[in-house]
Amino acid sequence: MSNTLANDPGIAPEDKEIIEHQLNGVESEKEAADIRIAAMLADEMKAGRGKEDHDTGEDDDADSDDVDAKAVADDAAKKTAEAEESDSQRRRRLRREAENRTRQQNQRLTAENARLREKLRNVDARTPDPAAYGNNTADYVADRAAHSAQKALLESEIERTEAAVDEVESESAEQSAQSYEDYMSDGIRRHADFREVVTNPKLHITPAMVEAFRDEGAQDIAYELAKNPAEMNRIASLPTPIEQVKAIWKAQAALEAKAAQSRTSNAPPPIKPLKGSGAAPAKSPSEMGMAEYAEYRRKQMAQSR
Repeated sequence: MSNTLANDPGIAPEDKEIIEHQLNGVESEKEAADIRIAAMLADEMKAGRGKEDHDTGEDDDADSDDVDAKAVADDAAKKTAEAEESDSQRRRRLRREAENRTRQQNQRLTAENARLREKLRNVDARTPDPAAYGNNTADYVADRAAHSAQKALLESEIERTEAAVDEVESESAEQSAQSYEDYMSDGIRRHADFREVVTNPKLHITPAMVEAFRDEGAQDIAYELAKNPAEMNRIASLPTPIEQVKAIWKAQAALEAKAAQSRTSNAPPPIKPLKGSGAAPAKSPSEMGMAEYAEYRRKQMAQSR
């Protein structure tokens, strides 16, 4: 009977499929229906996924265009910023970039050297023991040779990294010396006795303060504080580096405000227009109305008598 139902042309195709599932051992009509629904969902997901893949391709193209546009904008902004730099700002920027690269290279080489040394210690701990080989001399000789070769290779790599560290440290020292001279030169251009004042041996200056004084235009506050060793030493005695830097910034802001006030108070008073018969008219004759022009001519004629 089931075969007859399955072949009945009056039964819808999807119902026939359910019947076929039942004939093939599916226990209930509900389970057969679930199988049919799962197949339909799979077909829909497959069709939808194709569309999503197509849409995703378009989105990828749009994202790529956005990335390209952003890269162009960032490059243009960088070039504009570099064009607006002064010579001294450019020197400082390039110097600090070089210092950062040197510092990173030094850290990398130091870490590599430490890793190689640890590996060498592990190799030394595994030195072949002849007593463990008994009468098997051939194996001992082979293992000993391999161990010696591995140890020699590690020692060579350690020497290489140590030489590279020495070279980087030498480069870093040269950069620091050049940075110091650039800083002093800029300071001397501002204050003739800058070097003598800021290198006063009585001053206590922490590394955090040195970094703050190296900022653009910070020579002035370094000079002013150096002329007041008690205040400089008070800042150096603050508990944390950030408190020291904040104190320098506060002093610099006060110094700049004082300089701005001085420029304002020393500015010449505004020019007042002259009064009297020789004063120029408020308007040119071409801009005057008839009554104004008549009065202007009357005064001219009176002055000429």
